[in-house]
Amino acid sequence: MRKIIIPVTLIVLVGGLTALAYVAGRDRRDKYDERQLMEQGKGFQYAMLTMLIYNLVEPLCELMIGRKFMDANVALWLSACLGLVVFAVYCVIKDAYVTVKKSPWVQTLVMGLFAVTYTASAFLRLDGGLIKDRKLTVDCANFAIAADIIIIFLTLLIKTLRDRRNRE
Repeated sequence: MRKIIIPVTLIVLVGGLTALAYVAGRDRRDKYDERQLMEQGKGFQYAMLTMLIYNLVEPLCELMIGRKFMDANVALWLSACLGLVVFAVYCVIKDAYVTVKKSPWVQTLVMGLFAVTYTASAFLRLDGGLIKDRKLTVDCANFAIAADIIIIFLTLLIKTLRDRRNRE
């Protein structure tokens, strides 16, 4: 019972803060401009290309070595995580992640909260270990998602701080 209380509390906390941030910015909500939509399309293309390359290279490496590195579900999750992080980082760098009139600090704060809570959740969900029978287990996928969220948060934070410094 005690193991369930902490993740549920973290999920409720992050969900409540996300809803609060959403409601607070509701009256200022704008749409993405054409340039942002174009950059999001390019980001999607790069994400798909990354996933295709990963799904070609990973099985080839397994064939060359002669053994499997991970379960099939882990390979699928890692492919999705790579695509997600490529898309998000590209969009953040190209200013296509946050709408035109919305403050990037809200997005950065929410992503920071997600990074902390999901990382804690990944450690709490760790059941049998990351490696079993010389293969990565599904528990590795939780840490891959946590790493994605941390990378996106750090990219948002660096971009927001750099933009703020350039405006001053």
